[in-house]
Amino acid sequence: KMNILLYSPLEQFNIVRFAFADAAEPWQFGFQDPATPVMQGLINLHHDIFAFMVFILLFVVWMLARTVQKFHHTNNTVASKIIHGTEIEIAWTSIPTIILMIIA
Repeated sequence: KMNILLYSPLEQFNIVRFAFADAAEPWQFGFQDPATPVMQGLINLHHDIFAFMVFILLFVVWMLARTVQKFHHTNNTVASKIIHGTEIEIAWTSIPTIILMIIA
């Protein structure tokens, strides 16, 4: 009975009872429709970061497939004499760092 005092007079008698934003649906995939510009900005940020993630995923899968194909034991019967790959170590450490700094 105390909760009735917390509502406005129109809500107490169910005269005005509706939501201004979309409601969630069962098994919904994705975001609800944004009700504020801030939420719209968050959704846009999510989509931008997701696009970067897809690009990085495709690049990593491509590099992995190329590495497996190029260094397969039937294609590369003689072992390489390269012991240290300083350039590639610097590249795969600094490129993700730069990407994370851009996102932040």
